[in-house]
Amino acid sequence: MAHQISDVSGRAEIAYAGETHGTGLGVRVNGLQTAAEMLNHAGLEWGVGLQPVCRQDGRPVEGFRFTMREDCDVVLGACPSTTSRSRTCRPRR
Repeated sequence: MAHQISDVSGRAEIAYAGETHGTGLGVRVNGLQTAAEMLNHAGLEWGVGLQPVCRQDGRPVEGFRFTMREDCDVVLGACPSTTSRSRTCRPRR
């Protein structure tokens, strides 16, 4: 995926208005006026949440969280924790 466009759903997850961009991938959303309309039309209505970073044995790594795509639990990145709220860690399968 050299173009850095997600394809977790089985298709290029990108929306655009106007001319087709260089990759030729994605869903054209001309005429849609709000971000919500564009996301709905392109099938990109998924949320992002935070999950604890855990070792393989389930022990948490203090000070960091994963940014996760909520519809399929794909890790989008890691970030420093900004809250003391914690959730139970479970080993990755």
